Amino acid sequence: MRHTGSSYRRWKLAFLSLLIINIIVILAISWGIFSLLKTPPDEDERLIRSPIDDTKPLFHVQTTKEQLTTFINDYLTADDDSFTLLLHDYIELDGKMDIYGLHIDYSMHFTPEVVDGGNLRLQQHSFSFGLFQVPNSLALQFLDNLDIFPEWVYIQPQNETIYVDLQQLTIANTTKIKLQTFDLERNNIVFALVHE
Repeated sequence: MRHTGSSYRRWKLAFLSLLIINIIVILAISWGIFSLLKTPPDEDERLIRSPIDDTKPLFHVQTTKEQLTTFINDYLTADDDSFTLLLHDYIELDGKMDIYGLHIDYSMHFTPEVVDGGNLRLQQHSFSFGLFQVPNSLALQFLDNLDIFPEWVYIQPQNETIYVDLQQLTIANTTKIKLQTFDLERNNIVFALVHE
């Protein structure tokens, strides 16, 4: 069967139009994703603080993973319910994001560590974006650009960590929170309230 010149040109034009539309859509989605991955400023200088003076402890608070999960999610998601934080033997951050009308799920896993001064360092282990695995540094850069955390949570993409600076939290202007134990495997989480 022979194609007439006119029908062949219509098919060629339709194919090229569809190809151009697909390329534009792919470029737009890529631009949308990579615009969220801006290079963050160097945050190491902001994290250098004098440790809390724990010579005047007021009292200790012990909690469980379930209680702390509820408290954190109520605090963090008061204005934004697009993500949840879950405490297992590790910390899991799950969320949804809309990109050009598509709902894409993401999930991050962290290992917690109590550091000097009673603060918390979260070491990232994995990040999935939809069906794709994404390098940890890009994932944290993406998360930092979402601007969903309070000012005392520092995201450090270059170190693949999140630093939770509890020294910035003040209760009644003179009381600080210091993390003493954060053992998720044994469900043992202890905070100290320290008078400045």
